[in-house]
Amino acid sequence: EEQRILNSADGIMSITSDDSESFKKMGIKVPIRTIAVPRETDQVKTDYSSSTFYFIGSMNWEPNIEALHYLLDEIWPGIKKEIPEAKLLLIGSFMDTMNVPERNGVSILGFVDQLDEIYLNEGILLCPIRSGSGVRIKVLEAMSKGAPIVSTQKGVEGIQSGSACLLVATNTNDFIKQASEIYASQPLRESLGKNAQEFIRNNYSLETTANTIDEFVRSV
Repeated sequence: EEQRILNSADGIMSITSDDSESFKKMGIKVPIRTIAVPRETDQVKTDYSSSTFYFIGSMNWEPNIEALHYLLDEIWPGIKKEIPEAKLLLIGSFMDTMNVPERNGVSILGFVDQLDEIYLNEGILLCPIRSGSGVRIKVLEAMSKGAPIVSTQKGVEGIQSGSACLLVATNTNDFIKQASEIYASQPLRESLGKNAQEFIRNNYSLETTANTIDEFVRSV
């Protein structure tokens, strides 16, 4: 039934190339176009002197819960072994339901109404996502603010930015290594952040997305 309904449309706009490929594998024959989720970049000043690590995720979504457990149980102990003075800030709604002890450099901020100040001032975003689908909007938000990022491959699914914009780890040990490297180098944090902003500016602007949608709608 899903296949029949999708094939009755004039066209389909998906938010990742992986989704587009999934539709094609389902046997969908109508035109399909991947459309970027628009993000605007502001003229902001990011503090690259900060090397605090932080995690953002709502704890009422299973992939975020899984990611937090992965971070605290496997990644964070390795980071602390390499960087004993490292600090980790946990941000997100329902964080109090997780019963995470505030020790070993871990602090809980919980729900934050506006994340801009976090992206600009709190240091390094860790995105240890291992499941789920679609685009991580918060990764795009962080990139638009010039935040340095270390992520799993799943965490940046659908974002074809390359290694000049963020660090992508292939396994747990690699994640720890990448996090340690970005912690130790302010120039690396600044380079990644500025490249990320430029990538968003060139590929995710409202004008770029609107033009792509307009072109696709006219073509079908």
